[in-house]
Amino acid sequence: MRAIYITVLTLLITGCGGGPEEDPGPAPEPAVAVKKAKGPIVRIGMLFPTSERRGQRARDGVELALQSLAKRKKVDFTYDVKWEHSKGEAATTIAAMEAFAADSDVLAVVGPLSPEPAAAAAAVANEQKVPLITPMTSPRSVTAPDYLFRTWPSDAAESAFIARHGHFSARYDRAVVLHVNTSVGQSYASGFSDEFQSIGGSVVDTISYEEDANALDATIKKVRAAKADVIFFAGSPPDIPEVLQSLSAAGNTLPVLSTSYLADPSVVSEKGLEGVVFPYPETYSKLSNARASKYFASAFQTAHGAAASVVSAESHDAMMLLDSAIVDAMGSGDEIPTRDQVRDALDGIVELKGASGVLRLDANGDAKRSFNLYSIKDGEMSRVSER
Repeated sequence: MRAIYITVLTLLITGCGGGPEEDPGPAPEPAVAVKKAKGPIVRIGMLFPTSERRGQRARDGVELALQSLAKRKKVDFTYDVKWEHSKGEAATTIAAMEAFAADSDVLAVVGPLSPEPAAAAAAVANEQKVPLITPMTSPRSVTAPDYLFRTWPSDAAESAFIARHGHFSARYDRAVVLHVNTSVGQSYASGFSDEFQSIGGSVVDTISYEEDANALDATIKKVRAAKADVIFFAGSPPDIPEVLQSLSAAGNTLPVLSTSYLADPSVVSEKGLEGVVFPYPETYSKLSNARASKYFASAFQTAHGAAASVVSAESHDAMMLLDSAIVDAMGSGDEIPTRDQVRDALDGIVELKGASGVLRLDANGDAKRSFNLYSIKDGEMSRVSER
């Protein structure tokens, strides 16, 4: 792989930024991306739940990238961006992705944000051979190795990290795995179990529950009956607080390890989460001293009158990643590249210095990022040191 180094230091505006634990508040009305009529027209697709706050924040991040790219003097083409609303649903996502695939002028697509829609989009991307960059989703079920690229680390990497912490640092030997019965929950559960057992730990039981289950009593009893010294819990944001509160109410005294979903703004402020340890990747933070992150934060604040968030930064960087591939695929000419040429160019990018930090891609197009450990304290994420 040829290394291509991209940086986003063209955003020369001052201001302040946000962090991974922030809820940025209600989103403004969609802005119109800046376009400059010059050179060939390059059409790309964006697939986000734009009626939702995080979908609008993603759009804001992409549009900030487009505004920056439009100011370039050495690149002579114009982006034509087609926006589709994923609604956070697989069926809607498939229809939108198929429409993108049917439009031969669409070179690539960025989105969606959530695991289930992303899995659906990835299946279409691989079948129709359309490059797809997902900014915020990680499950191993999202697999389209030829045409899928991710700016967020896989849950396999996340699960392996927390499993190694549990066994080597915290000295846990016997784990009971509790997960929501979805593709995401199953993926986290299998990732943790595989790694934990491969390094010498044992999984004494694996217990699943249905999403939006009305009664958790039987599930909690099974967890408490397991002869374990730690619980690994993989839930989804709507049910995470209820499950953890039910465990506590039932008298659970076992330590709990979990996933980065605890950092979700809809979860982090809930009661009953204290003491649960979970990983979170190194990404955009208002505390970052990196020049690219600081410029992005100030530019976002000035452009939108609100603090940037992780989803804004990750979506911004996904657009920058795609742009670098398109520029490389075009070379010094003005002929619009093919989808396969864009895919090949994405394969050649191994590092992006962007708003979310330094993003490195592996041979499968997956993000390679370090993780840190956190717990919840007084409704906020608090860094936990390795033992």
